[in-house]
Amino acid sequence: MKINLPMLAIINSPPNTSNREILSALYEGGRLRTVKVTFPEGLSIEEISDLLDPIKTDKTRFLELAYSDSLLKTRGIESGNVLGYLLPNTYEFFLYEKAENVIDRMLDANKNIWDKKNRIKLDQINLTKHQVITLASIVEAETPLKSEASIVAGLYQNRLKIGMRLQADPTIQYVLGRKKRVLYRDLEIDNPYNTYLYTGLPPGPINNPGKRSIESVLNPAQHNYLFMVAKGDGSGKHYFSETNSQHMSYVNKYRNTRDSIKQASKL
Repeated sequence: MKINLPMLAIINSPPNTSNREILSALYEGGRLRTVKVTFPEGLSIEEISDLLDPIKTDKTRFLELAYSDSLLKTRGIESGNVLGYLLPNTYEFFLYEKAENVIDRMLDANKNIWDKKNRIKLDQINLTKHQVITLASIVEAETPLKSEASIVAGLYQNRLKIGMRLQADPTIQYVLGRKKRVLYRDLEIDNPYNTYLYTGLPPGPINNPGKRSIESVLNPAQHNYLFMVAKGDGSGKHYFSETNSQHMSYVNKYRNTRDSIKQASKL
């Protein structure tokens, strides 16, 4: 028996599909409806699942797959979930796309980054694929600027080479489970993701980094920077420095800028 595409969409649709949605599938001119979904960089697995509503994908099933041991083993992911391996981008899916198809598309997109050229670079920077993605997730969280990504990546790799703690605030925010200003007491939380307490990279990614951040880690800027602090002027830019004394000077500039903005907002 020949089944046309709209009828196939109805057969595959979940039991709670409304009559309106069924009629929409029937009268789409013989075509399955597709929807474009954009997943921004730096999201968690749960935040990605929240963006699946437009294609009416089963979010519960998506989350189950994201933590599935069999999927992780099949994909060779050295972690307890797929965090870091879902490549942010704009994808086009069918309406009622299966969760398996969504997660496979995003995992395949990440896999496609790792061509022969980039696999060779892993040896050059002395990091594994998992470590690159982990560091890329920190870079993703640290800077929104394309111009700074490779600089930040180089800074953290400089720290790794000399055994210096990364002291990356985004890893503390990951431990806290929310983005907030990091307080001194937060730095004392005993957690392997606390890069203020533990030397080296955390056990895994803290978000899903984009291609830009991954490639910045594979191609870090060559410099001697070990310190960075936000300029605090709303530009998203940072001050970079080689010495602690220079860094503290920039920290004071950041504080003065922040205080000036606060005072101006009160006027």
